[in-house]
Amino acid sequence: MRILGLDLSLTATGVAWEGGTGLISTKLRGMERLDHIAGAVAELVWNGVHFTTDLVVMEGYSFGSQGRSVFDIGELGGVIKLELYRHNVPVVEVAPAMLKKFATGKGNVGKDEVLAAAIRKYAFEGTNNNEADAWILYWMGRLHYDRNVEPLYDYQREALEKIEWPVLV
Repeated sequence: MRILGLDLSLTATGVAWEGGTGLISTKLRGMERLDHIAGAVAELVWNGVHFTTDLVVMEGYSFGSQGRSVFDIGELGGVIKLELYRHNVPVVEVAPAMLKKFATGKGNVGKDEVLAAAIRKYAFEGTNNNEADAWILYWMGRLHYDRNVEPLYDYQREALEKIEWPVLV
């Protein structure tokens, strides 16, 4: 199964897939920025000939956030979901607290603790929090659909069970 982890950001969206991570970065603003990020995601899931991704696991919205950026990230999330819908790629949204719980056992830790867990538990080789979050999201999808990859801790199992996973054919 080909899974893509996405940690949406307006300036540096983290992406992760089997064997790697990266960033979608831009200094564009407004609709041009949304179009750029959506186009880059589309290239990751569809190469023009066939699908390269079976499932996208992305971090959901942080409802505790405030300010204008909440609306901007909401717009980005909507644009990305629409792009994936157009390519018939199922999307799983993971609440930030569940991503943190899966990675560390606690749902209220900081980004640096998730980064440390990604390095320690999942051989993360990237350099920043956005990529680390995407890497953990990738692993959540991988471990949900293939429990034989490695044993799960109870807290990881609990986190995975709170997520609505699609039945994939």
